[in-house]
Amino acid sequence: MSWKFAPASLRLPLAVLSLEFLLFALARLFFLIVHWDSVRSLDAGEFSFALLHGLRFDSSMIFLLWGPPILTLLLPLA
Repeated sequence: MSWKFAPASLRLPLAVLSLEFLLFALARLFFLIVHWDSVRSLDAGEFSFALLHGLRFDSSMIFLLWGPPILTLLLPLA
């Protein structure tokens, strides 16, 4: 993956956030596979709403935990 679209100061924070979202997505996929019998009864709208709600929860946890360190990385220090 090329990070040339992002300025050099944003590459590390974007890489950390991308890795965290990937890990949370893999964990969500794992739980989806394990509990497939419970999820099978949902229709497409309910299923997509549940995934979006889970993404919102994941992003709140990621930014709660990684927000201060990432903001520190963005400080303009020499």
